Parts: sequence; structure tokens; C-alpha cells
Amino acid sequence: MYKCNLHYIVYVMPSVFLKYNEIKIIDMSKYIKTFGDIVENPYNMFECNITFEPFESTTLVFNLPCNHIFLYTPEIDYSISRTKICPYCRSIIT
Repeated sequence: MYKCNLHYIVYVMPSVFLKYNEIKIIDMSKYIKTFGDIVENPYNMFECNITFEPFESTTLVFNLPCNHIFLYTPEIDYSISRTKICPYCRSIIT
């Protein structure tokens, strides 16, 4: 940080910033299932940990590789596909 006439100028390396077209977005369609089709539910999750809505057998959900289950909504899809992190346990989604 450089001080210059009562103004602060922050120098940041240009390589730190990503261009919009360089952001890689995960295709989340492989994780979308109906709750009735899920065979393995080791955490006994019967409601979404984000929206707290109960799952029914016909509810569309995200079944992530870490076995956490979330309700399928466009907001959650947008968040998970861009952060590539499970919102519950923070494990990386590939």
C-alpha cells in the first residue's frame, strides 16, 4: 500500500483477477435426482439444511459426492456450481 496525498493506492497484481470467461462452472445436472431415487442416505437427511423444507419422494434434490442432500432451487444451483463447495461440510465438488 502506498500513501499519496491522503489517498491510499492499493497495488494488486493483475493476475489475481479472473476474467468472466475464465470462471469455470460445474455442470450440476449429474447431481440432480429425486429424493425417492437416492439409495444411500448415511446422514438420515429428510429436510434441506438451507431452506429447512422436508423432502418428499418426488422432490428434486442435489445429492452431492459427500452424500449431503439439498433441495433443488435455482439459487442453490447457482451458488454450488460457482463456488464448487458443499454448503454444509465445505468439501470440494469436482
